[in-house]
Amino acid sequence: AQSTTLPATSEDSTTAVQEVHNSDVDITPIAGVPPEWRKPSFILPRNELRELVLKLIDYLNLFPVIEISGVDARDGPNILSHQCESFLTALVLQDQITGEDNNKQRVVETLLKSRKNSRGHKPEYMQLNLFRGIAMTQGYRAYEHPRLVNEAMSLWNILTVDNVSRNHFEVATGSENYWVTSGGISSQETRPVTTKLHMSRLNEPSLAGGILLEPLSVQISSKYTVYFMLLSAHLADLTKHVEYKEAAILSAKCIKSYMLDTTAMLVKDCDINAVDLSEKTGNFSSWLTGVFIEGLSVLALITGDTSWSDLMAEIAISALRAPQWHARNGILTVGSDGDPTENTDTNALKGILIRGLLAAYRSPFSKPPLRTLIRSYINVQ
Repeated sequence: AQSTTLPATSEDSTTAVQEVHNSDVDITPIAGVPPEWRKPSFILPRNELRELVLKLIDYLNLFPVIEISGVDARDGPNILSHQCESFLTALVLQDQITGEDNNKQRVVETLLKSRKNSRGHKPEYMQLNLFRGIAMTQGYRAYEHPRLVNEAMSLWNILTVDNVSRNHFEVATGSENYWVTSGGISSQETRPVTTKLHMSRLNEPSLAGGILLEPLSVQISSKYTVYFMLLSAHLADLTKHVEYKEAAILSAKCIKSYMLDTTAMLVKDCDINAVDLSEKTGNFSSWLTGVFIEGLSVLALITGDTSWSDLMAEIAISALRAPQWHARNGILTVGSDGDPTENTDTNALKGILIRGLLAAYRSPFSKPPLRTLIRSYINVQ
């Protein structure tokens, strides 16, 4: 039987852990863990986990150098933008956790060679800039390269052009205008998008902080809004500038009001019509839920507001038990219907939920029972 370790029970995940044998048997039940989960106490020794990660990195390094914009620099498979961002962020996390900088050159060079898409605000450019900006903040957090955070701030300024402003309703002479910012949250310039908003609409929660699906559109994208909230929160944490914190708060409130299913406590991949608040039919999204959890962990840190960390914990618990994307034994089934070695959207997105749960686990606001539950869930995977 292989020697393995039980997860530590204290808040400090680096404390000594108990050695056990016969890894096919769960010896110690863990409070709050569903009994049907597969081997929640099982975990590989740290040195074996590190060896596995290094093998995965070596495999992914066989692919050509890819720009974060999703454009392949040479012949070879085209890695999409969110896949590249996920890969680079995983490299950053590996260095942060191990205290090394083995991936620094790969991450920094790839990010600095990537292109900024400032050619208008079509959906594909919006998405590419969001992924690129988040990877920039993660890279700066680990390696403190000044160009990375400056690039992320520049991208944020581009993205705010399609951000619904704080004062997005103006009522004058019987007409109402739907406003978005131009040049940033703090800018005095605005451009109106004429709509026929119902007067009752003014009593609804604000849409400020939502990101439009397209220029001059009245559709607000949950995908863009969740990622913009995460980018804003990271920039607020790194720069301490108040405009980023305000933007993150506004986006989080918009998500909570319109994109978070309050019954399932999961984020939906959908578009919200700002005129009548009708929702484009969408499914619960494991990856958007993971991104929102990560964003909430940062938002709680920069605001000191425990209501955000409480929401983070509630969503995290719902996400790791959601029947929509788990088998009965607790295994995450996103992407399980195809070839796991293929470079597909679902395979690339599978790890984003776990990344969000890792952020919740590392949050100073998280209590030991939540950390134990998350650690057990990751053991199951």
